[in-house]
Amino acid sequence: MKVLDKKLKVGILGGTGMVGQRFISILNNHPWFEVTTVAASPRSAGSTYEEAVAGSSSNVTHFSGVLSVHDDFLSLEARGNGPIDAFFNALKAAGIVDYTFLSYSEHAISTGSDSQAVAYIQLKGPGGQKFYGVGTEHNINFASVKGILSAINRFESGKV
Repeated sequence: MKVLDKKLKVGILGGTGMVGQRFISILNNHPWFEVTTVAASPRSAGSTYEEAVAGSSSNVTHFSGVLSVHDDFLSLEARGNGPIDAFFNALKAAGIVDYTFLSYSEHAISTGSDSQAVAYIQLKGPGGQKFYGVGTEHNINFASVKGILSAINRFESGKV
């Protein structure tokens, strides 16, 4: 097998269609190819790739935040098909890739329009170990993020 000195730059025509999306996913992190251009129909003009694939910007969730890791601060930003997907994409973009999302459950823990929610998150970490985290917050999206961070912190501290 030939080893390349550098990746070949490629473009995908019809990148927002079903076949184009598949090509992009296959070529993501490919050892030989780097996708540098994605072309789509005029109706996708002015949209991000995620918005064009989802069909409208209302189907795309944006996450932006700052995460403290061992006394360093990481700026996180990514998009996804919901708050959990967007947060996991942000973690991956920051190089935190050892965790896989497995399951999620939520419910209210108080009553009224300002009730607090709890999110139970199950992750799989390095070595395949499964563990949970819990987050509470008035905003269920924040409760989910807190639950993910709780699970990761429990794993990293050896408390699972």
